[in-house]
Amino acid sequence: MLACKPVREYNVNVETLLSFIDPQIGKTIEQRNPTDFFCKEDIMEESTTDLLNIFDKTPADRMDSFIFEHAKDIPQKMLFSTYIRQTDIPLSKVYANCAGYISKSYFYDVVNGTKNAPSRDVVLIICLAAHLSRKETRRVLENYGHRELYLKDTRDIIIATHINNEDFSIATINEDLYAHDCRLLHDTEVSYDS
Repeated sequence: MLACKPVREYNVNVETLLSFIDPQIGKTIEQRNPTDFFCKEDIMEESTTDLLNIFDKTPADRMDSFIFEHAKDIPQKMLFSTYIRQTDIPLSKVYANCAGYISKSYFYDVVNGTKNAPSRDVVLIICLAAHLSRKETRRVLENYGHRELYLKDTRDIIIATHINNEDFSIATINEDLYAHDCRLLHDTEVSYDS
């Protein structure tokens, strides 16, 4: 069971927090005390701007508390398996979706966390094969030290457009990349990040 903290320790606006509470559960919003306890999971995810505002007001001695409350790090070893588990796609189907682009042994090495530095293309291929959203893809790319999909780069725009339209076919994406004279998605040990 998760430990809960009083609202005042989360550095969030109490009225905003209370607006997320179902009035049918327990007390009504008007009856709630601002110091009632809520679990971290009951609070909606803050935007980056909100987090920056909170961070700017966080003293150095509260750094550990800020990390606990707001960090979204997932150990790299568990990254793909964590995201893939959230989808309805079995791991064997994820591999089938990227077959021909990544070898089976390399795919499982990356997914199981034994390969620590896959290229950006390998990460993108697995994200596409797992049907990850653009936000999830961004987080995976960042976690592996690659830049996110950059919307001023033709190649990345094409990939992001397909993700946004839930068209995860790597073959179709490669056709569009080819039509725009962009480098195709493929398994490579060479990182083209600049």
